[in-house]
Amino acid sequence: MSEEQGVSGNHWTKGAVGLLTKLGWEQKGACNIDIPCTQHASRKNPHGIDIFFQYFEPYENKDLGIIVETKRRVWSGASSASIEEFLEQTISTLECAPYHPTFSEKYDFYGQVETALILIWYHSKDSKRTPEYDHDKYLQYISKVKAPRKRKEMNVFIASNYDILRWCSIIDTVEKICYEKKAHFDYYYPCINHNNSLRKPYLSLVHLFSAYIFGKFSYIEDDGELGRTRHVSVVFSSDRPTLTNLMILYSAVKKYMLDDVHELWLYFYDDLLEYRSYCEQFKRSVKEELNKQQKKLKIEILELPRYIDPPGWLWNGAE
Repeated sequence: MSEEQGVSGNHWTKGAVGLLTKLGWEQKGACNIDIPCTQHASRKNPHGIDIFFQYFEPYENKDLGIIVETKRRVWSGASSASIEEFLEQTISTLECAPYHPTFSEKYDFYGQVETALILIWYHSKDSKRTPEYDHDKYLQYISKVKAPRKRKEMNVFIASNYDILRWCSIIDTVEKICYEKKAHFDYYYPCINHNNSLRKPYLSLVHLFSAYIFGKFSYIEDDGELGRTRHVSVVFSSDRPTLTNLMILYSAVKKYMLDDVHELWLYFYDDLLEYRSYCEQFKRSVKEELNKQQKKLKIEILELPRYIDPPGWLWNGAE
């Protein structure tokens, strides 16, 4: 790890463990393990693996092993070339490390490993002249990254500050729902390609990068002496709540039968004041549709908390 931070880089690795553990993934083995290289005789250095996780992938019906690489860099040094370097390093590790006997010994994982996640946290130096993280600029960098040639099929996901903070926000929101409603929350995996729909307490890697993240829970509504059970479908959307996006989202809700509940909660990682007119128009349109069908569905359009820095629990978990 070539960061100027040293200890700070390891601190971010531990923070990433806290983040992914809260998403329901299982860490295998220790952090920062070196695996000897078997592909290139000229390579003297081993492959360093920051973290290795696994979870059961519902749509593939198998345990998925994920190599996680953590990078902490000064934002002013961000570039397409540096991201490309991270990608090349990770692909080199994926092509070689899982096939060495040491890998299965260290991580107690014996399936194929074809997936990696690169978590990049950009920070600014202690100077007012140093620019802060700019997500639009980051997207420009990532759009110009060219994937190197690979010797085998693999999937590499890359996340930076915006994605990481949004995931933290979703985690905090789910925990708040569970606490306030005394409910058990499950992420919902709808029926796709003839697979059965499933409810799981963890969030899959593909869903982390999806336009929509679905969830379900039930709670008891206090109604005098008798409480009524209320069933709720939840959607965390990565889109802006424009009228068009809201209608597309609602089409997905109906397609996957998430509207067969008492309440539908739609969460957005945006300032809803800017989109209030769209939200109101959407609610009116859906209400008219439901009235014609003689159905009832309470719709809430809600705002995810937006973070500038990771919440305290992430760093506390890294102590």
